Amino acid sequence: PSRWLNTTVSYCVSWVREKGRPVSQDQNSRIVVSLVPTSSLSLSADFSFTDKTGETKDSSADQQYFINWSPFRDGTLFFSLAYGQSENADDDKFWSLSPTLRWQINRKALLTFDYAVGEREDETQLVSYENIGLALRIFF
Repeated sequence: PSRWLNTTVSYCVSWVREKGRPVSQDQNSRIVVSLVPTSSLSLSADFSFTDKTGETKDSSADQQYFINWSPFRDGTLFFSLAYGQSENADDDKFWSLSPTLRWQINRKALLTFDYAVGEREDETQLVSYENIGLALRIFF
């Protein structure tokens, strides 16, 4: 095992047999790679694929990427950036980009700023979205 690099690979397949119906098969695979070059920075990538056959036929491919950075040892300031996209057998597509900033002002106050932008597209429409969030949490 590496202290800086971690890789996880998984694969699962299952069959379902029901009387009077075709045999269905579900396959799921996933690869996650994480890199931590310094104590304040981490990078990761997550790839997954699902395939279903039988009465319900469906498949999808997803990928997500993450960057996390905390410039101070005490973790009072934290920045993350996430990007993801997916596509399925019906040619539906989705992508999103989400940065987040968290500042632990003191032991009793946390300020969080979230932003998300993305699109979802299918055969009939393209939907774009944009969300902004600002939260101040006070702990008693």
